[in-house]
Amino acid sequence: MIGGTVARVPPLSGELTSSWLFRLAQAHGETPHGLAKFIWGEGSPWTRDLDRSLSNKQLDAIARFARTHASRATDTSLLAAESQSAGDDRKRAIAPGILAVGVHHRTRRLHGQQVCPDCLSQDKAPHLRRTWRLAFVFACVRHDRLLRDACSACDSPISAYRPSDVPLTHCGECGTSLTRGERVRCDPTTISTQKQLLQALHTNRFMSGALNAPFADWLAGLRVMFGAAARDNGTPGLWQDDAATLVGRGPQHPQLEKSRVERRAQGLRAVVSLSTEWPNRFILRARQCDLTQGMVIHPRRSGVPTWLAEVVRAELRPSRKRVKKIYKPPKQRANKRKALAHPDASKRISERLDRVLGARSR
Repeated sequence: MIGGTVARVPPLSGELTSSWLFRLAQAHGETPHGLAKFIWGEGSPWTRDLDRSLSNKQLDAIARFARTHASRATDTSLLAAESQSAGDDRKRAIAPGILAVGVHHRTRRLHGQQVCPDCLSQDKAPHLRRTWRLAFVFACVRHDRLLRDACSACDSPISAYRPSDVPLTHCGECGTSLTRGERVRCDPTTISTQKQLLQALHTNRFMSGALNAPFADWLAGLRVMFGAAARDNGTPGLWQDDAATLVGRGPQHPQLEKSRVERRAQGLRAVVSLSTEWPNRFILRARQCDLTQGMVIHPRRSGVPTWLAEVVRAELRPSRKRVKKIYKPPKQRANKRKALAHPDASKRISERLDRVLGARSR
């Protein structure tokens, strides 16, 4: 329980808010929910994605409790990363570029938290990094390994919310160490793609060929192409050569932020490759696959960046328009409608009722 003495546990460099909050609770022998109730009172932030939902006022409250500077608490949040990757498309249930965790009460239903087993095993104080929640981060460039988004034993999503006696190096559901299991080594092309994405994030701009766009616009285009290739409408041709093993390997979610790490790694490798030397490589592949405009950009999709929309409309053939069938009523019903529309229709109906009821016609 929290007594008179408060342990000083400052956030580590690059640490995530939920990870810091768990380490604070662990240092005080409290549950994460109990510590949150002590800091903020009623209304637990663990029932939502607190890494991107805490306000500056709530972050300041953690900083005062932990006796650290408010700017260090703000740096643990995903608000800055969300602003950079989403641009004007913020404050949605699914933030562009931020992995969705699918919170239900305090349970995580989606695999939106990633870890690097090697980093966790080498940490003096194991903690979760902010970059592990980014949808375009799928590999550890330090260890050349693919990140892990689930327990290797029970496949449960990874979460910082857990009993205080279960360390962050273990699964909160079954207790299996997250550092165990097969480590998937990435090939040089995948690591190069990851470095290219992180470099564009750092400089906030991507330049290749005729494309010179802010990072948020470039990411928006990658999300459109990723979703197009994930839908079962003929576009898996976009993935051939670059990620051919994707096709036919179980369900693929068209939303980047809800896809598993293996799919995102292969898919982003493909679409980043298509966006280099823009637009020559994309046009060549699209024509080889005989893609239409509707196969790449869904007609009802909004937020498509200009650099992608202009090339798709100029270089790809239009989709076949659906012919809207005009409803034609049966002949008997049509004749009845014509009769009712006749000027003497009310008189005819009255005469018919008189005959049926045996009354005298007027």
